[in-house]
Amino acid sequence: MKKSSLFIMAVLFIGMISINLFAQPEREMRMERFKNKIADKLNLTDEQNNSIESLKLQHQKAMVGLRSEEKLKEIELRELKFKGNYSREEFISKVKEINEIRNKIAVSQAEHKMDVYGLLTDDQKLIWNKMPDRFGEHRKDMMKQQMKLHKDF
Repeated sequence: MKKSSLFIMAVLFIGMISINLFAQPEREMRMERFKNKIADKLNLTDEQNNSIESLKLQHQKAMVGLRSEEKLKEIELRELKFKGNYSREEFISKVKEINEIRNKIAVSQAEHKMDVYGLLTDDQKLIWNKMPDRFGEHRKDMMKQQMKLHKDF
């Protein structure tokens, strides 16, 4: 009986791990295809591609710091709720801190988007403006996080 339950647990564990191992590369591949599709539609020059890649890397570095700051504040909020007996001011202050960081993230994304937009020719800008918003997926993720924050309470 013990051997069979251990075997089942091992199979389930391996299944859970394999799902996570393959999910990230798939998302990265989709993002790469999406990026290539945009670049093809815009007919970017090599110089534009290089400039955009440089901007992207700078933006990603900035996002790492902001996202870790956001996660830390979310943990602090959970810690506050776990300890219990907190005041209205303490709770609202933590929520405001989290939202300030999220606002910084949104502004940084808008700045990045405009930096890329500034590299485009007038014809490319017309094509860019007809394409769906490139940050739509991220906005959905942010909304899910905000809903989770309120749902957890």
